[in-house]
Amino acid sequence: MLSAETNVEDTLRVLWASMIGVAVTAAVELAFARMKPGDDIVLPIAERLAAVQSLLTGYLEEPPRGSGG
Repeated sequence: MLSAETNVEDTLRVLWASMIGVAVTAAVELAFARMKPGDDIVLPIAERLAAVQSLLTGYLEEPPRGSGG
């Protein structure tokens, strides 16, 4: 059987380790949020979708020449 002092020390160590983990996780999250790595993926896709939308809108306004129709 362990003493109360040992139990308290172990509990405080676990709490301290958890707090350090939370702080490191928050720091990494803030660093990546500032860099916004998702923009590298989302922006090119959004640009391509806008180009397709522009192309389709152009086809609706005036069909392409030489389409045989």
